[in-house]
Amino acid sequence: MVKKIVRKAAITIFAGVLFLGGTALSPNKSQAAKKVSITKSVKVYEGKTAKIKLSNNKKKVTWSVTKGSGNIGLSKKSKTGVTVKGSKAGTAKVQAKVGSKKYVCTVTVKKVAVKADEDAKKGILTEYNLDYWGVKNTGNIVIPEGVKEIAQSAFSHQSITGVKFPTSLEKIGSFAFTDTDIESVEIPENVTEVGMGAFMGDPKLKSAKLPGSLKNMGIGLFIDCAALSDVTLSEGITFIPVGCFKMCPNLKSIEIPDSVTEIAEKCFLQTGITEVKLPDGLKEILDNSFNADTKVTWKNKAYNDYNAFFAAFKG
Repeated sequence: MVKKIVRKAAITIFAGVLFLGGTALSPNKSQAAKKVSITKSVKVYEGKTAKIKLSNNKKKVTWSVTKGSGNIGLSKKSKTGVTVKGSKAGTAKVQAKVGSKKYVCTVTVKKVAVKADEDAKKGILTEYNLDYWGVKNTGNIVIPEGVKEIAQSAFSHQSITGVKFPTSLEKIGSFAFTDTDIESVEIPENVTEVGMGAFMGDPKLKSAKLPGSLKNMGIGLFIDCAALSDVTLSEGITFIPVGCFKMCPNLKSIEIPDSVTEIAEKCFLQTGITEVKLPDGLKEILDNSFNADTKVTWKNKAYNDYNAFFAAFKG
């Protein structure tokens, strides 16, 4: 009888603990369901990947890019995360939708740091280190300050429509802008050298301005620029090189500064120039520097054609 009473009491106590608010067998905080959370922000370089984690989720997820879809791409989508790949520098938003709830991660895409090659260390921009200088090879381009030289053929045969040069520039290499779509060019002061054919065969080039700081100009600088019609030669230029403006039929007039002392052969041959005033201090010019029918004024005297002038010049 006593055993039955003890057993019944034990059962009653156990039931009380279990059903009447006892905590001995209730789940503790560590056993409670954890909230779903997402990585709040990640940084990734162009061409590289990073992982966005969706913690404590067991349900179906819909991943999407809600902002900056051109900056990133998504892959390896799962209930617990997604891989993001940087494609273009900028900011993007990635959303994970779980049922009616939305979780958002901000992704910052950075440019890959490009190390300077030996040319870049010397301030030389080449076709191989454009990324270092942050310069593209299409459309309107801006050459950054710090560039001292644009190397040979750096932008030749590219679809460039315009170019702005830095004040730090000192030299433009041969064929640097040959066969591009630029429409105007203004070479800044401080540039002392422009190489052979630097702007040769640019079919849309209409205007060009050359600074007085130029000391060395290569042959055929603007040869075969069919649309070229407006040229400014600044005071300080002393020499106009061989074939500089040859085959520029729309160039119908030119003002040659008094500082010019030498005009090389074929310089203005096959242009539209019909008359020109030459500086009194001219020391050297050749018999084919201009078209034969070009009228010339020199030392306040007018000549009906170039041949008549040249005979007087040599005489």
